[in-house]
Amino acid sequence: MTTTTKPPLNDEEAADLAHLLELKYAAHLDGRTFEVTTEIKDDAVYVTVILRNADDSFYYPLEARIKHVHEEMSAKDASMFLVDYLDYYLDEYFTDEAENLFIPIDWTDRQWDAVDLQIRGQVFNKKIDKMADELLASGETYSGRNIII
Repeated sequence: MTTTTKPPLNDEEAADLAHLLELKYAAHLDGRTFEVTTEIKDDAVYVTVILRNADDSFYYPLEARIKHVHEEMSAKDASMFLVDYLDYYLDEYFTDEAENLFIPIDWTDRQWDAVDLQIRGQVFNKKIDKMADELLASGETYSGRNIII
């Protein structure tokens, strides 16, 4: 059974962190923005940092989680720790000129500063996904051989 509770960071704190990331990485964003969310599920703190463009054709949620009680951290401290870790990853991501450094798609164990955590992330094109869903919902069929996206 999953239990949820009040997020460790309130909306204003999360928005402030997103704004700080945008300031830090402004030279690399090319119109993309950040969004930060936090939550507690069962015995873990979850942080998601989303890097996205306006039409969601680039949508990259970076997720991290930590069993904060096991690590003897408050939920808020664990959230900030995870934001720091994801910021560390973003430093590397934006340093790679082609932005080809990705974290694993499935939850993967990591240790950083002697703290155990897990991360995952995957780049999506939600614009194309929405278009495909709309096409499927319309019931239209396509019998051609070439589809240009």
